[in-house]
Amino acid sequence: MNKRTMLLFANLLLAGSIYATGIPASLAQKVCTNFYKQNSPKAISSVTLAETNLTPQGAALYYVFNINTNDGFVIVSADNAASPIIGYATTGHYEMQNLSPEFESYMAVIDKEIKDIKARNLPATPAISAEWSDYATGTAHTRLSHRFRSAVAPLSNVVWSQGGPFNGMCPGGCVTGCCATSMAQVMQYWKYPAHGILSNTYNENTPQYGQNYGVLSRNFYNDYYNWANMPDTINAPSNSDVALLMLDCGIAIDMNYNPGGSNAQVICPNAYSNAGADSVSCQTAYTKFFGYNRHTIQGYYKGQFSDTVWTNMMENELNHGRMIQYTGGGDIGHAWVCEGYDSNSYFYMNWGWGGSPNGYFSLKNLNPYGYNFDSLQQALIGIEPPAASAQFIANNISVKSGSSIYFSDKSLTPTAITAWHWQFPGGTPATSSTQNPLVKYNTPGIYNVTLIVTASGGSDTLTRYNYIAVQPSDSLPILQTFSGKFPPKGWYVNNPNGYNTSYQSYGGAWQQYIHTQGGGYGLNDTCMLFNNFNLGYRDYLLNEPPGPNPIGGENMQIYTPAYNFTLVSADSLYFDVAYAPYNSLYSDTLAIYYSLDGGVSWTNIYYKGGAALATAPSISSNANDTLGFKPTPAQWRTDYITLPPAVFGQQSVMFSFENRSYWGGQLYIDNIHVPASPIQGVQSVAGRDENLVIYPNPNNGSFQLAINSQLPTNSSVAIFNMLGQQIYYSGLVAPVTQISMNPALGEAATGLYLYRVMDGSGNLLGQGKFVIAK
Repeated sequence: MNKRTMLLFANLLLAGSIYATGIPASLAQKVCTNFYKQNSPKAISSVTLAETNLTPQGAALYYVFNINTNDGFVIVSADNAASPIIGYATTGHYEMQNLSPEFESYMAVIDKEIKDIKARNLPATPAISAEWSDYATGTAHTRLSHRFRSAVAPLSNVVWSQGGPFNGMCPGGCVTGCCATSMAQVMQYWKYPAHGILSNTYNENTPQYGQNYGVLSRNFYNDYYNWANMPDTINAPSNSDVALLMLDCGIAIDMNYNPGGSNAQVICPNAYSNAGADSVSCQTAYTKFFGYNRHTIQGYYKGQFSDTVWTNMMENELNHGRMIQYTGGGDIGHAWVCEGYDSNSYFYMNWGWGGSPNGYFSLKNLNPYGYNFDSLQQALIGIEPPAASAQFIANNISVKSGSSIYFSDKSLTPTAITAWHWQFPGGTPATSSTQNPLVKYNTPGIYNVTLIVTASGGSDTLTRYNYIAVQPSDSLPILQTFSGKFPPKGWYVNNPNGYNTSYQSYGGAWQQYIHTQGGGYGLNDTCMLFNNFNLGYRDYLLNEPPGPNPIGGENMQIYTPAYNFTLVSADSLYFDVAYAPYNSLYSDTLAIYYSLDGGVSWTNIYYKGGAALATAPSISSNANDTLGFKPTPAQWRTDYITLPPAVFGQQSVMFSFENRSYWGGQLYIDNIHVPASPIQGVQSVAGRDENLVIYPNPNNGSFQLAINSQLPTNSSVAIFNMLGQQIYYSGLVAPVTQISMNPALGEAATGLYLYRVMDGSGNLLGQGKFVIAK
């Protein structure tokens, strides 16, 4: 330093003991140079002024100097009453056109601090004056020399950002948001977990969200994180693995997505007490959705502590190798990662902006007498994987008695799991040491489930209280006409991809259909429909091979409740079906299954598609077709299935009706029926062609009904027309082996009719159809 500079600096220090004084750029550059020499072994060939931050009146607040071409930068205060060094880096360079919002928010607080120092003419403390003197003269700073042993280099080299390719899966092309990016960087550092846990859904259309991206949902159990394909620096135009991680982080914290800047909460809202259980925040999401250590994670406000205590807390975290998710600054909070510190207690900030302008920055006030503008800074600490995190799911948590439930281990551990111990009160088995056990519940009730996992680093226990609800199995008969709420009570539509039910767009699902011509054989005007028809797509298929319709190749089911077949030794299932294939190439298939373990496994008992399933000609042959296939009364058929012996005597039997889609048009089902089980040796009259006979059929209104097995007492027959109106009823004499009768139908119209035979308890013994042709 020349004599002129030393004299100028001495005058400034003297003035600073009375009031704050501005620092000229020349002196700031000297301070920058000497500070950099003390903190980097790199030789300095050039020091370039990159920015002078000014007040509206033109007074300098701070200077930014770039070192060489790409060897970092130093930010120097422009007031001698403020600590001289605001921040620095030993790599990269400062570029005003590429500053992250997080960095700008941090510097906005610095801006306010220095303005406050100037406005109130605050004096420099002796410690601040000593810093200026040491850096101006090139003397090794005292604090540096006695604390040199304490420092932690940046824990990672990650330089991720918020735009492409990181936002490749975000709705509307929005940026990821600083909270999601900083979370993802912390998780990439730990390379944990292997997959997420639980799921989260929120509605982005509610008033607090600006862009209205609708309902956003994610099942984190299904998302596996390919850490090997998540490098520190990403130069490729796309990376689906990183984009998935960013999306999951965003949805886990109910991200408010916006193209210009997405935002969310980092620490629990009541973090002063750290009692924010299950609040929407990064603090909650780490443990709830990603299995991080719930015992160590804590969120704090800087305003709760002195500068010294706060600094010690942050250093302690980094000493233990744990990144800190940091937030604060300006009127709008931002989040970034704090991942190292130097021997001067400057902390390395990774702003989450592709590395610009990462560097070391002070967390303390620039002047202890000034207003504490950084009191709203927050730190989320204790972010680390646990020794083990017990997690599990069940394929069903509400079942009928006699059903089995498949439990899947979803535990997360940094090391391999060595043992599982399950506890199933009320289940069989009551305990298990397998990873994914199958458990049967025979007794109705509400039951807990406990899993203890052990890994080389430790163990963890998870008990889900009142997790399994076991209801008594439904009793036979099954008689479903789909005339009430859909799906019927206890029935379940499995539509995992959420396809719609409208013919106006691609896709389809099981749904209720109101048919003006009557449902299956006219008992009522409702039935069940699988709608796989689109008018525009019909025209496309006539001339082209299948295109982008996503439903092609999908299998979608509707499941019945579980029924009790304990007393059943023989039975059948029958139903009415109406179907017209699209054409000979494109058609759907109907498959029917039963399950004895609550839906874990299924056995096929019916499989028909195309022409075998069809009850009407292909719809593409009709040039006037506009709405696909709507069956007439004559285009229904009743299919009959003799149930296999495997279901008899079982406490829990479910059935599944599955549509196997191949652009095949509409499939209608109605009047699904399984008769009541035989009791005390009485045989059920179940078949139309075996035990119940109408002769002649067709007839002119006079016919015989023959019953070829013993008939229960107080049985009856009812006949319905196509409008579902009962036009005839009569009791049947029992027990008999054959009944001859002449129902006086009078002038009944030509057409199709349905008859039903019921026992005295209202159980359906049999039903069928006959035609009157005059």
